[in-house]
Amino acid sequence: MLYKKFEVLSEEKQMRIINSAFNEFAHKQFKEASTDEIAMNAGISKGALFQYFGTKKQLYLYIYNYGYEVLLKEMYGQIDFANPDLLMRLKESTAVKMSLYCKYPTLFDFILYSYTKEKDEDIKALANKELETRSYEMYAKMYANIDYTLFKEEFDPQYVVSIIIWTLEGYANRESAKLNQESLSVDKYEQWINEVDGIIATLRKAFYKEEN
Repeated sequence: MLYKKFEVLSEEKQMRIINSAFNEFAHKQFKEASTDEIAMNAGISKGALFQYFGTKKQLYLYIYNYGYEVLLKEMYGQIDFANPDLLMRLKESTAVKMSLYCKYPTLFDFILYSYTKEKDEDIKALANKELETRSYEMYAKMYANIDYTLFKEEFDPQYVVSIIIWTLEGYANRESAKLNQESLSVDKYEQWINEVDGIIATLRKAFYKEEN
């Protein structure tokens, strides 16, 4: 098995290596990304890194598939897509994002970079189109079958949807931009959840009918 030596490592060591790779590939083209930097920031030798993954390309392929699988597992596992209340769906989605930010601070940066900015044709050919398609479908489901009758009648429903999305995504993006490994804690996650609850309550009061 190609990654057997890596997958028998402790979870803590695996996370150091994965996060170091996410961070390096989230900000540089594949050809420019440095395995020296990945190994150094993970606290291992470069030789050990290649023992675990074989090649730089295989390392990229591993974290690419790993990142998408983690995202899809968490989103599908924790969001009730059958609930027609947009605020409840986005509350759950934001909680998932914050949880993933705590464990993988640059996961979303990596996914975005790999999808929109990576130029290496060999690397782009490695992309798991099934995973990308599943991810796109998941995001599409987030905004499907929303009950617009929950909103106050004086507002354009699409306006309400846009304001809600901008507000929650803006909050999540602002907080993720402030992240560093030393600041992550259970207390920080609980602070985020409490703040999101406050934002949700304000949005509900502003845009939802009183009975909702």
